[in-house]
Amino acid sequence: MKKLFILALALTLALAPVRFAFAEEFDLEPIYDVYGFGEQIFICGNAPAGVPAALITIVESATGSLKYNVSFMASDLREGIYINVESGWALGMYELYVSFSEENVSSFTFEVQEKRADHGGSSGGGSKQDVTATGVSISQSELLLHLGETATVTASGDRSSFKWTTDDADKIIIAGANTAEATITPKRTGTATVWVYCGNNYATLNITIVPAEKKEPEKEPEKKPENEPEKEPDKQPENEPEKDADSFADLASAPWAREAINALAAGGIVSGMGGGIFAPADGVTRAQFVQMTVKAFGFSGKEGVSFTDVSDGDWFADAVLTAAANGVVNGYDGRFEPASPVTCRDAAVILHRVLKMKGAAVPEAAASADDYSAEAVGSLTAAGVITGEMSFSPLEGASRAQSAYMIYGALNLVK
Repeated sequence: MKKLFILALALTLALAPVRFAFAEEFDLEPIYDVYGFGEQIFICGNAPAGVPAALITIVESATGSLKYNVSFMASDLREGIYINVESGWALGMYELYVSFSEENVSSFTFEVQEKRADHGGSSGGGSKQDVTATGVSISQSELLLHLGETATVTASGDRSSFKWTTDDADKIIIAGANTAEATITPKRTGTATVWVYCGNNYATLNITIVPAEKKEPEKEPEKKPENEPEKEPDKQPENEPEKDADSFADLASAPWAREAINALAAGGIVSGMGGGIFAPADGVTRAQFVQMTVKAFGFSGKEGVSFTDVSDGDWFADAVLTAAANGVVNGYDGRFEPASPVTCRDAAVILHRVLKMKGAAVPEAAASADDYSAEAVGSLTAAGVITGEMSFSPLEGASRAQSAYMIYGALNLVK
């Protein structure tokens, strides 16, 4: 391994048209010790005085195979360099070297895992301890945007290199992604998170996107006949609620689910995403769907069941274990997979079981050896719980609107 690294370094130095100074060791920035496929390693720092270039090399520890070998100008290194962790790399340990000469080399060791670590903006997987979010700040931490608006946010840090990223590129567009100032344009309603990195530190911005504000056209004031006495304005009874008022501001995007969402919200079965929005098109996890189902149908008791990926401290533990104890859900080889999306057909299977347990008169439907959900989907379609307007697609993830619509329809069959 060392021989391969030294050979790559010697070749680069031999070809370089500059003469390297053997100065003090390069001071690496703090860095994570675990990365997942698709993440980026960030290298940033000042080269020794008089050194115009540096070589960055990555070597697999177990085999000594060379994975990365690129030279950079010192100015690039000062601004910051991002290196992709490629999906073709083997899992395991690696060494990264920053070299200015054969004698002047800095290095650190890191591990590549299949699942991404929790490095601020990344998602999923177990994580090592994250770097403290210091050295970078953002002009605000919360932002409410209407469709059609744009917002400009500014980051500041101890370096001039910034990188902006988001967990949902379907909802927002970020312009100026590598500068201190970024412009954010919403694409659809819902919520999204934006991270800005400076070195290995980051700051977070939570964004809520709501429908565009409707502006009523200005009306010409009515002209009163001369000498007509002014009428007293009609008095509205105190505390009288608005008729047909929605629980959330963004239900116009799913009018077919409006009645269901309002009813379940009034009963405390569903809640919004903050900022007065429901985000009807957002997905639902298995844990979230089971929690809504348990609340809606009043199941209780959770003794005698367990899953390896459900712990007592999890917010969904009571609901999942209660559903399992009552035969509403099953796991996968001892796991429940609470964070996985619930598919439309799995939601149908769960609600079909519930209706049978509650003694609801649901139509019979043919079962299929090739599709475990055929009977449930057929029965709920015949009962009107699944309808054409909700765009039911068995293998797709159920949206928040679709989940509320089906749960509400099932509830109406047992009342």
